[in-house]
Amino acid sequence: MRPRRRQPSGCDDGSDSGSASLYLLGLAALVIGLAAIVAVQAGAIRAKHFAEASADLAALSGAQQIGRAGDPCVQASQVARANGAALTNCSVQLDPGTRTGWVRVEVSVTVRLPGLGVGTARARARAGRLPATRPVMAISPGRGLARPPTAQGRAP
Repeated sequence: MRPRRRQPSGCDDGSDSGSASLYLLGLAALVIGLAAIVAVQAGAIRAKHFAEASADLAALSGAQQIGRAGDPCVQASQVARANGAALTNCSVQLDPGTRTGWVRVEVSVTVRLPGLGVGTARARARAGRLPATRPVMAISPGRGLARPPTAQGRAP
């Protein structure tokens, strides 16, 4: 029988076999973690944009009510609710003696973010109704913007 040969110290004895699998597993966990963070961030951004759009629509609908019968804030609240948002603040500033003014609204949207629970996205918007005495630019087919018509019905 032959005597066994001893391996010199410092030589590879196979104790690190499979370490590439651990590195790959760690890399996969890192990629999955980053993907989860990006998904949560995208959900938060989407909720913020949704709240901003709802606030814009609510403010515009409220501004349409200026000078008409009805409360602009009630109209803004109905539009916000129809868009899945809640009107949290509304203020109306009317110009005395005219049918013009501003409506400022603030809305909130409840959002559920995976891993973080339920949150709230808030947005503000302002819209107004201006007097109709200002000249309006008209778009002429083929010529772009045109000047408003004069009293004779022709552009100067």
